[in-house]
Amino acid sequence: MVGDIINKYSNIKTTLDLCELWTPSKTSRAKNITLGDSSIIASNRWNEISSIKKQFWMDLANVCKKLHSCNYPNYKYCPKRRIDTADNKRKKKRRSRKEKAAPYALRNSNLTNIIKQAFVDPSIIPSQYLNTLSKTVVPSSSITKFTHRPTA
Repeated sequence: MVGDIINKYSNIKTTLDLCELWTPSKTSRAKNITLGDSSIIASNRWNEISSIKKQFWMDLANVCKKLHSCNYPNYKYCPKRRIDTADNKRKKKRRSRKEKAAPYALRNSNLTNIIKQAFVDPSIIPSQYLNTLSKTVVPSSSITKFTHRPTA
């Protein structure tokens, strides 16, 4: 009997907040959409809806919060730190061996900025982008350099 009570209250889920309630209904979990992109889509859609609809979702979040506090009056969120297992340690080693991820400015969506920067300083481009740039970079023979300022 005591074990049943402990098991019942040991796995209490946190309260659903406004974002957790609204986001799954508005974003699709397609394979090609990352979590960050789906968050951007959700925030754009949130900014587009009317204040009446926003108020509905805010009220729904408040109701969920009150229900949770009624069901679990002494609930306190206490996150538990994960213990590093052998698998997690191996994954960390693999991640550290790989080349560091490029900063946001150097992602594929910003290839035009990368191309512009390649003419200035080619050393800033990570090796993962060299293959994509070799197809799009203009050959240096077609670039003309001005040694003097043209007169007007």
